[in-house]
Formats: sequence, C-alpha cells, structure tokens
Amino acid sequence: MALKLVESDVDSRVRVNEEEIEEFYHANKNDYLGSPGKVEVRAIFLKLNEGATAGEITDLKRKALKIMGELREGVSFELLVVQYNDEYLRNDGGRLGEFERGALIPQLDKKVFSMDVGETSEPIWLTEGVYILKVTNKTNDIYKPMGEVSEEIRAYLSEEKREALLHAWIKTLWERASIKIQ
Repeated sequence: MALKLVESDVDSRVRVNEEEIEEFYHANKNDYLGSPGKVEVRAIFLKLNEGATAGEITDLKRKALKIMGELREGVSFELLVVQYNDEYLRNDGGRLGEFERGALIPQLDKKVFSMDVGETSEPIWLTEGVYILKVTNKTNDIYKPMGEVSEEIRAYLSEEKREALLHAWIKTLWERASIKIQ
C-alpha cells in the first residue's frame, strides 16, 4: 500500500527530457571517455648532473638557448637530435615514445597535449635536465557517443529526481501530520 502511494505521489512525477540528458552529458563528458588521446613525442634532452654548479647550469641554459636559436633558423629537429642527445635517444631519432594523457611527468604531459603536430616546445626545465619536445603524431580523446550512454544518464537523472521528490514528499507529510503527546 505504501509503495503504491509512493508510486502515485512521487514516481509518476519523475520526468527526464532530452535536453537534460544532453546537458548532463556535456557537463560530465570526461566520465564517458572511450579512449584517451595519445601523443607521439621526439625529444632533445640535455642532462643536468646531480649537484651541478652554477656554472654548469648556466652552460646548460646557453646550450638550450643555442638549440632553440638553431631551430628558429630552420635547422631540422632530427639533425639537432643527433648533435645534442644522449646515445639512447639519438639512436631512435629522439623518439621518446607514444603516451596517453597523464602518462608523462605532469609538466611534460600538459605541454605536449597543448601542442599541435609538428610543433616544437620551448625548453622545459626539470630537476634532471632540459627537454625540448616535438610532437610528431597526436590523436584526440574519443568519447562514447551520447546515444550510447543516454539511457544510463536517463536512469541516473531519474533516480536523482526521484530521491529529491521523495524527500520533499516525506517532508510535506511530516509537516502536515499532527502529533499529540498526552
């Protein structure tokens, strides 16, 4: 009997329209990520030795600025990779790898995912050294289509609305009830 009363007074008033579903989908799009974006990166890495002196740090800064000047003058990134990189990056043309969003050190991750394909970064200073990055390939995040998740969203929003209506209905009943203690 109580369930029928709740169904007639609460459940029958729960409605979710397409605009609400679409608005929720766009506001919470990251919850419906199908596959994260990836980026392929090449790097020129200038290692900073532990306990480096001020002179060594200055030399490294000059070297990084020299490389940036050469890049601006049109020297190819690949040639500079061979000229300046350590052996392990030099052998593969400076290929650092292909990474999903969030897989790199936060400073590098933020930078490479804000860059376009073919773009070269300014020097990025970290405690272990300096990176100059070039994005060679990039794919964007792929989200599940709204049509695929609309029923899931509808169910979630319906339950949310039902809970709010049920609480309001119970509050109204409580306020209308007259209780006498004798």
